Amino acid sequence: MDYLEAAYVLKLRRGYVRNAMICRYMGYSQASISVGIKMLREDGCLVRDSDGFLDITEKGETLAKKI
Repeated sequence: MDYLEAAYVLKLRRGYVRNAMICRYMGYSQASISVGIKMLREDGCLVRDSDGFLDITEKGETLAKKI
């Protein structure tokens, strides 16, 4: 499972996603998650709102469903 898939699953289950949730879900460190999330944001798969919540873009959702 990768970060995008984890974000997608958590968004479906909880309705929102934060970095810490992905850390707990995957059992990885905050540092590892931060690097991966940054890359996904730069690729246009995730966006972060002003409150720090992550949202999956249309591109990200399409990719997550393929995983």
